[in-house]
Amino acid sequence: MWLILKFLLLKIFSNPIVRAVAVKTLGDFVTVGAELIPVAVDAIKEAAGLDISNTERFDLVQKRMMATFPGIAKSVINKAIENAYDAWKTGSLSCK
Repeated sequence: MWLILKFLLLKIFSNPIVRAVAVKTLGDFVTVGAELIPVAVDAIKEAAGLDISNTERFDLVQKRMMATFPGIAKSVINKAIENAYDAWKTGSLSCK
């Protein structure tokens, strides 16, 4: 998948500087996402078993993620949590 996206970016952007920045940024997102999702899924599974509201569950997962990844923006963490939850809920992740 990453190779396909990289190829498309190379074809879309004719300016080599813009192309280099776009490829680097996308690569960083892929790398960071691969690190965030497993931690988010583990935290979601733990929070799912607690007798608290959904808002409290989200806050708990968010705090764990922010403590684990202090250099990552809150908006990126929130998106990772949403994506991990959706994937876990639909069963597209093998989370046992």
